[in-house]
Amino acid sequence: MTSSQKRFRVAIVGGGIAGLILAQLLSTSPDIEAHVYERNSESEDRLAGYRIQLSLETLELLKTHLPLETWEKLLPSVAKTPKEGYYHSCFMRPDGHIFYTYLPDEFRSTAAVSRLRLRKGLIHGSADFLQLGRKFSGYEELEDGSVRAHFTDGSSCVCDLLVGADGISSRVRRQLLPHIKTVQTDTAIIYFKVPYTREVESMIPYKTGCLEITIMTWQSPEQPYARGLDPEHIGPETSYIMVGFGSRLGNFINRSKPPTEMSPMELKAECIARVHEHPTHPSIKALVELIVTDSCYTNIFRMVEVPRAWDSDRVTLVGDAAFNMAPFLGKGAACAIMDAVDLANTVARLPHSTAQDRRLMLRQYVDTMRERRLKERKRSAFVMNICFFGTTAFRAALRDYGMELANFWLTCSVSAKILLIAIGLLVVLVWGPSGVFLTKISRHA
Repeated sequence: MTSSQKRFRVAIVGGGIAGLILAQLLSTSPDIEAHVYERNSESEDRLAGYRIQLSLETLELLKTHLPLETWEKLLPSVAKTPKEGYYHSCFMRPDGHIFYTYLPDEFRSTAAVSRLRLRKGLIHGSADFLQLGRKFSGYEELEDGSVRAHFTDGSSCVCDLLVGADGISSRVRRQLLPHIKTVQTDTAIIYFKVPYTREVESMIPYKTGCLEITIMTWQSPEQPYARGLDPEHIGPETSYIMVGFGSRLGNFINRSKPPTEMSPMELKAECIARVHEHPTHPSIKALVELIVTDSCYTNIFRMVEVPRAWDSDRVTLVGDAAFNMAPFLGKGAACAIMDAVDLANTVARLPHSTAQDRRLMLRQYVDTMRERRLKERKRSAFVMNICFFGTTAFRAALRDYGMELANFWLTCSVSAKILLIAIGLLVVLVWGPSGVFLTKISRHA
């Protein structure tokens, strides 16, 4: 590129995982000038210390595409992996009764990754492209084909491509797709940490979570076990167990205020009250008593409507800014990473393309990204609906026995499956025509 040629300018709104990965990937291109505009004035936030689950395939994708120095900096974010794998998982009732253990291979080949360390790695070498304290307010498309992005401090920047990487409350999406709404559900999850000591390790029931309680771990590669139990504070790089308590908003024991207004101490008290009010496995009770107070926070789950594919040669979206998914399969971060890699590969071809070609290439990216995210959204929503299906005793029993039957089907031999089919046919032949069986079920629904 000669000195007279202008570099292709990319403005990325949002310094989360997707935005930082995109910037890191574009930083190696001599034809592209990329900048990330992050609203927070600090590069870290309180919740960055929580973990995410990434497939080994996704980690390999990062290793292949990121600059070597960046990859080496984020490698310590990958936790020590237990011999049996991270997803030695099951579904069980809070009282400890296990009724579903089958798990596809894709969930076994995974690793726990610290958000804090991942973010630190992605920020490595970002002095040239990361700008903090820049809150995006809107954009305007200029006559020369460029875009001017405006910020709340009165400043602005001009770019050739504006990328919204600003999460489910995306202001870029709000202007690009103004008809798309964000809907709040009645599902809330309380998250907290417990230091991962050898004693605590023995308390983890089957190394998993139950339906409304999720239990996952992150062990530091340098120090797999935490030193001591501090009930008030836990360091962001200390090995820990992450626990999530999910429920309908109407099922909160403390109804004196909205969950989002509760203090960490009140959220901790809510969790302790729940395990003592309902039949709960002793190990889960013991874990809850060890909650680190300042690690507690609550999230009322929101869903972004799925937009139709959009056409634009100047503005696009990446990660949850497009639309999100339920937090039940750990696919959100993985999708954001794949979105960023796909978009980076697309943007690399834009500098020497016409506006029409840019529109076509960006549309291809949107189609691929949208299809991937929609697939994972449906899967995660299915799991969420199973978890919160038991709103009555009958529905809970139907869910539990149904999953036990599914688990048996997925794990049993061929001969056992034939026997199960035979029993099912017998039930249909005996009760099906008369409708007596279905009538009895309907009385209890």
